[in-house]
Amino acid sequence: MKKIVLVSLTLALLAALAAGPAQAYSYTFADNTLVEAYQHGRPSTAHGYTGWFDVVGTPSKFNTLGADLVNGHLLIYSNWSPARDRTEGAYTADLFISVAGSSQPYDYAIRLDGWGQGNVYENPDFFTSNDLFRRSDDIYGGKYENNGVKDVPVWASDRHPQDKVDVDWYGSTRRPDAYKGATFEADIDLTGLDLGNDWYFVWGTGTCANDTIVGHYHACPIPGDFFLFGSGLLGLAAYGWRKRDLLDSRS
Repeated sequence: MKKIVLVSLTLALLAALAAGPAQAYSYTFADNTLVEAYQHGRPSTAHGYTGWFDVVGTPSKFNTLGADLVNGHLLIYSNWSPARDRTEGAYTADLFISVAGSSQPYDYAIRLDGWGQGNVYENPDFFTSNDLFRRSDDIYGGKYENNGVKDVPVWASDRHPQDKVDVDWYGSTRRPDAYKGATFEADIDLTGLDLGNDWYFVWGTGTCANDTIVGHYHACPIPGDFFLFGSGLLGLAAYGWRKRDLLDSRS
């Protein structure tokens, strides 16, 4: 009986260690990035929009509440979707992804304005919200603040895609308990991209960047020492069983 229990515990430990990286591949990204209100290419003082805000404009239209990464799918919860394209004077922003250690500002841009699939651009040139709205009278998000003040990339200027990924939009969120108020959910399949274990994304919601979300994914692989530890337990158990069997055979 003790042998069965020990085998079960050891195998369970090894299974848990082996499953560790897969279980760790599930992240939640809070929308804690602030945007600075701009107008005509410079910080705005109109309509009380002086300074930095979570959302510039009407939250029921532009607010992005957060994102999850589950099994290689990036799920973004927002009040914006391609259904709002043109109606608010803006289009759905492209999703920009940067891989750690890359010499490029962004390694990928993914179009999210379609239903079903999105074009993928590698090492893209891009427009920022300032590039697109500096001549407009609209108030928009001109910069975002997340470990430094930066321009918001919103549109890949190269319109010749290298690939496609699945992009699905839902008319309601599948986690209403966690993202109350979000009216749309985007599901972007990233499994076909070479992202590694350390990367981040930027999404300006609309091309006006009225709400920008930044998420950093950094996986911590299970050290080999843990596997050696589990294997050592199994080896010790096997040694104990063999020794006991030898003693039993001599008695």
